[in-house]
Amino acid sequence: MNSREKNARIVFSTTGEPDKVTTSDELLAQFAPSGGIASLTQHGNFDFQQAAAGKAPAQHATADRAQYTPDNDSLALSGSPRITDGGMTITAQQIRVNRRTGDAFAQGEVKTTYSEIKPQPNGALLATGDPIHVTARNMNAQRQSGIARYTGGARLWQGPNIVDAPSIEFDRAQRSLTAQGQTSLPVSSVFVQVDKAGKATPVVVTAAKLTYLDTDRRAKFSVGVIARGQDATIAADQVDVILFPVNAQKVANATGPAQLQQIVAGPHVVIQETGRRATGEKLVYTAQDARFVLSGGPPQISDPERGTIRGDSLTFYSRDDRVIVESAGAQRTVTHTKINQ
Repeated sequence: MNSREKNARIVFSTTGEPDKVTTSDELLAQFAPSGGIASLTQHGNFDFQQAAAGKAPAQHATADRAQYTPDNDSLALSGSPRITDGGMTITAQQIRVNRRTGDAFAQGEVKTTYSEIKPQPNGALLATGDPIHVTARNMNAQRQSGIARYTGGARLWQGPNIVDAPSIEFDRAQRSLTAQGQTSLPVSSVFVQVDKAGKATPVVVTAAKLTYLDTDRRAKFSVGVIARGQDATIAADQVDVILFPVNAQKVANATGPAQLQQIVAGPHVVIQETGRRATGEKLVYTAQDARFVLSGGPPQISDPERGTIRGDSLTFYSRDDRVIVESAGAQRTVTHTKINQ
């Protein structure tokens, strides 16, 4: 049995909670054979509102069509649906909300904007007060934990800082993320390194996985990692990109991506430069002076024209022919490669 009403307004009341109020141009109520409402479908200018209560922020949703199912307390929205939950706004082709938990599930051209962001001067990748945006094909957001998982061509960005991956899990309270991909479809992000002269050049890092917590300023890439800079390419099983905090960047008023301070990589490190190749088990690279310190393996540097050099530790610089070799407590400097112009 069905019942149809025009200019509908429904108020859902629960003891101890603010009322949930919906309005629409039309309401269709479907009743179950055993009694009670099986579903409520609202068409035209659907609007849902629930006031803030305690720590729970206000919720507001709009759409062209909404269907409410009492059995699972879910609200399915279609026709340009939009949900605002505190500082988070979601748009997609379809959105479903569990009204009991506030969890949201979105499909098709999903975009989430996290506003009301406070600056974190000691952070790096997600440190400013700018909104954080995420796009993907699908999303599953848990209201209580503040964690949202995005799948299908996911992209997260704040200003110029961008992470692309097949899937991204974002924790807005911790301002952390886990991006998951695979070797053939990797996670990708871009950083900037600034030399002593103040020249900024990009460093593109790809891998099967990235984890990042903004308060640590350490982007941890793992599995098939490749970091490509202007002068060298670094490959390793794991690469930690350590970033300068925004309040200590080496370029004043920088508007580009987060600035690289160091790279710590290993094991199975391979460094490829024009005219030479280096291998080892651990690398510490310092961006400001483009210094590579390679150890373990033992490390070695090979030049097709000038042979191979080994030691307990090798230190060398981009666009420089010096190699500092440490072996059995002794240190020497050799000229090993040609200067790259």
